[in-house]
Amino acid sequence: MSELIVEAGESRLRLRDGQVGYIQTVAGGLALSGDPRGPGRAGFIVRLIGGWYLYTDDPATTGLEIDGARVCVQATPLTGRHVRMASSPRSHRARDDRMTLAQALRESCPTYGDLEQMLAARCSVELRDLGGPRAMDKVAARVVAYAEQFCWLPELAQAVGWNRPEVPDDERPDPAPVLDESIVDLAAGFQDPDDFGRKLQENSRRICRIEVDAPRRKVHGTGFLVGPDLVLTNYHVLADVLTGQSPPSAVRFRFGYRVVGDHVDRGREAGLARRWNVASSPPDRQQHRRTGGERLDYALVRLNAPVGRDRDDSASGGVRGWLRLSPGTGIRPARSQLLILQHPNGGPLKMAMAPDGLVDVRGNRLIHRVNTLGGSSGAPCLDFDFTLLGLHRSGCDDRRNEAVPIEVIARHLRAQGHDRLLNT
Repeated sequence: MSELIVEAGESRLRLRDGQVGYIQTVAGGLALSGDPRGPGRAGFIVRLIGGWYLYTDDPATTGLEIDGARVCVQATPLTGRHVRMASSPRSHRARDDRMTLAQALRESCPTYGDLEQMLAARCSVELRDLGGPRAMDKVAARVVAYAEQFCWLPELAQAVGWNRPEVPDDERPDPAPVLDESIVDLAAGFQDPDDFGRKLQENSRRICRIEVDAPRRKVHGTGFLVGPDLVLTNYHVLADVLTGQSPPSAVRFRFGYRVVGDHVDRGREAGLARRWNVASSPPDRQQHRRTGGERLDYALVRLNAPVGRDRDDSASGGVRGWLRLSPGTGIRPARSQLLILQHPNGGPLKMAMAPDGLVDVRGNRLIHRVNTLGGSSGAPCLDFDFTLLGLHRSGCDDRRNEAVPIEVIARHLRAQGHDRLLNT
């Protein structure tokens, strides 16, 4: 069993596999704790596959040192079985600078609206991307923290006319060492290309283009299998059929519609079963209202054939398979990875992804920054491990899109007595 002993000031912590040690800033230095809720958290130590790592959000301002060497990256590998940590004097000055900048921000922009306008005009930043209105001292502190994390602190300081106090010579930071490589996103980790490619191919076969011959128009959308013969998509994609304006025979589900070499494979086609309408929830009457109500814009329908059991020798288990509609997925934090398999503009299957694509969760809406177009409605939102997180539904402004969290849909299905459809 791997074990690590950490010392900081008068604190000493012995860590084993599965344990996390939290570093806290206290008067006069650092303290160690196993409690993640402790005040003044500066970082944490955890064991990953490659060994023990120290992780800190902002190494420049935290000012941590390991065995006398300055911590310069977010994720630092720890060697040996015994490490000593300390906090340099310059880290206390950095915390003071953050506080004075936040104070200047509050004085320059006393209201949320003032701050919102200033950030948009001077820093090209949308304040609502950082969270909704709350006490201005907390809003200002959050803006300063985001500016540090995403490297627009100089622009913010210039916008409010704040000048950093002169740093004494004995506290000036040493030049950062030249590093060949570092882990810049601990959550992202590394992907095995063969494993990622295999999962991508398997899950691509579970996506379908939906075609609806509606009165005076043709509707295209995207859907995906969540059972052998069950497809999940948006209510608004199938609205003409759900409301009786078009017959069930007007809908076709096309699996495997993709580009192969220099031609387009038309794929495998299916229709709706006799008893096709399993469960649904219409969209908000007002297109982008996010009230947290139960108008979720989804439809779960049954096909006239168990497409998910189609033989596919290239897939794991030899069949097409389906995505798991699990109620235990949970909501990922903002700036998490997101990947969407979709049929933009009704064309062949495409993939769009972003390492920090998930922006926010607001009520029953998941806000994201992954590319989509008309025809993408009803596509699955996945993380990079291909866990189903949401059901894409629409855009919400010119820079962001929105989806319905799969947790919310699972709860709605359970409330309607469809427990057996979950974790199929």
